[in-house]
Amino acid sequence: MRRTMTATMLRDYLASAHTTLLLCRAHADRFSLTEEEAQDISHRIALSMAELEDLHQDIDQQLAAA
Repeated sequence: MRRTMTATMLRDYLASAHTTLLLCRAHADRFSLTEEEAQDISHRIALSMAELEDLHQDIDQQLAAA
């Protein structure tokens, strides 16, 4: 069964993700990471950014088709 994503659900998910990012940024000056941890976090951020870019493109395609 495929679950339908509503605009409200999408906005809620994005708001939750944004809040999480703001909390991380608020404490960025207090990070004490090893080089390995910093590389891992950098990789995870890059993956998240790629997913957001893909989502952005999907939304833009829907706008263009409308």
